[in-house]
Amino acid sequence: MSYGSKIRINGTDYSIASSLYGTCTTSAATAEKAVTCADFDTLIAGVLILVKFSNTNTNATPTLNVNSTGAKAIYTDGNNKPGTNELKSWKANEVVPFVYDGSYWMMCADRKAVQDAITTNTSNISTINTKIGSTALPTTAQTLTGAIAEHETDISGLSTTITNLRGTASPKMDGTAAVGTATKYAREDHVHPTDTSRAAASAVVPGTATPKKDGTAAVGTATKYAREDHVHPTDDSRAAASTVSSLTTTVNGKETKKLIFTSKSASSWTNNGSTAFPKRCAIACTGVTAAMTALVFFSAAQAESGDYSPYAETYAGGVYIYSTKTTSITVPKILVFAGS
Repeated sequence: MSYGSKIRINGTDYSIASSLYGTCTTSAATAEKAVTCADFDTLIAGVLILVKFSNTNTNATPTLNVNSTGAKAIYTDGNNKPGTNELKSWKANEVVPFVYDGSYWMMCADRKAVQDAITTNTSNISTINTKIGSTALPTTAQTLTGAIAEHETDISGLSTTITNLRGTASPKMDGTAAVGTATKYAREDHVHPTDTSRAAASAVVPGTATPKKDGTAAVGTATKYAREDHVHPTDDSRAAASTVSSLTTTVNGKETKKLIFTSKSASSWTNNGSTAFPKRCAIACTGVTAAMTALVFFSAAQAESGDYSPYAETYAGGVYIYSTKTTSITVPKILVFAGS
């Protein structure tokens, strides 16, 4: 027979397919599913039949035999050809559509496999949601108590607390150091204003002038800084430390001033008219005046030679010594006292 009829629309006949309905009571494990359909008698390509199954299917390679027209393999898609081990499945009492393609019955639904997968995943998610490790989590119907309840309160207010803690005032310029009393935090992209009371880094430059010698004390007005390895020049208006080794003062008119000079050179001799020691040498000694008294200490060899007078005179700026010769010598020590 022909499983089809025609319908006329605007004077034109169009073919339409007829839907057949059958039932199957074959057990789940049996491969050949026998279907009973009152109007089915010929197996032709394109026929559509809806089959209600009393049982599920557990056979890996089921076939469909409608009204004993031949057991044909059930085919789901291009990758699930007859003979594969993928289970063609349905639920008990489910109505499943099939179309015959000339070789196999094309199954148009596989709802049970999808439903089973959803059921399994739902069960797994339910287990995960109710436990962490071996500890069961509270459900929405339970009331949190103790520390958990306290933390729930803390967490619920955390967002508001953090928002309220954000600072809104602009950062201050540099000033007097202070710990501060503000309770809000600074945002990570905050920017301090430029401190206009300070010179820019580019304005602070090293000095290029040579340091001055000692003189009248002054704060100075220069705006450049001194380098760390700068050197002050020697103040040649003062006597060297090796020349003036001691300066003392006393009271009651005794030794009000004493100057000590060491290792003084005597090389420029002149005639002085004396017969005993006719040669005189002026030795410069800073701070000495003509009113002072000098005591010269010669070396042992110089004293034993008898060539040098034990008598010495002072003048403004030095001491005179006397000799019988003009040989250059170094006087070990000269002691000069204030007054006569």
